Amino acid sequence: MHRPRPPRPAKVRPPVLETLRLLEPGIAMVTNRLGDVLARTSAYESVTAGTGLLDTDAPNLTRYVFTDPRARTFFADWDAVADEQAFDLWLAPSVENSEWLTAELAPVAGPAADEETSQALARLRDLPPHGRLRAIS
Repeated sequence: MHRPRPPRPAKVRPPVLETLRLLEPGIAMVTNRLGDVLARTSAYESVTAGTGLLDTDAPNLTRYVFTDPRARTFFADWDAVADEQAFDLWLAPSVENSEWLTAELAPVAGPAADEETSQALARLRDLPPHGRLRAIS
């Protein structure tokens, strides 16, 4: 069953946009837990030009990391970035959002996904269910 895409936020809050403005000419972006790129500095656009990350109308960091071969070149620490994106899927704000993006990635990554991509996504199954993380003192 294909789930419809959850709506993206209509706009980024003004204080967040102001923070990005103050960070110029620094390299910064704002994403949600699904990896949707919601806002970015012009310096970020310059650095990522030609990488494929911002080539769509609705850029998504998670989709890019797991489905675009250029991500391996762009991110020297791709395995750490992939783990972070997979963990953010686990933390996603709702089960529906997480299921939607995972379902969207599966056909693209599919059986042709390389071992590292498969391992990063498989590590999600090893995480405890939401609400069971506890600090050990």
